[in-house]
Amino acid sequence: MKDSNHVKAARGEQIQLQVSDAATPHEAAKIYPASYWTSMIHPPSQDQLPKEYTSQEQWLAALRGGCNQCHQIGMPSTRNWTRAEDWDAIVKRNSAMNQAADRLGRELVTKTLAD
Repeated sequence: MKDSNHVKAARGEQIQLQVSDAATPHEAAKIYPASYWTSMIHPPSQDQLPKEYTSQEQWLAALRGGCNQCHQIGMPSTRNWTRAEDWDAIVKRNSAMNQAADRLGRELVTKTLAD
């Protein structure tokens, strides 16, 4: 699906929106909410995780819980960073994000987010 065209309406007025299929998956993805993008994160394999994490689910929960407290991974601006180096430069700008990257395993988290 793709987003509907903008329609002028008065408060309380009932309107009918027409929604059509997106021409490409890329076009459709532009309107997906951040939580959808976050659900597509593939965690590193269990043997790659820092020793503090006993499961991939625990690592993902730490990633989602920590990062999404301040901003949403998957929001439109974060979809543009497609290289681990870009993510690393971003997280280094903020001490809390930098510390979170260290806890999660900097190379793991930046590669995962870029993927």
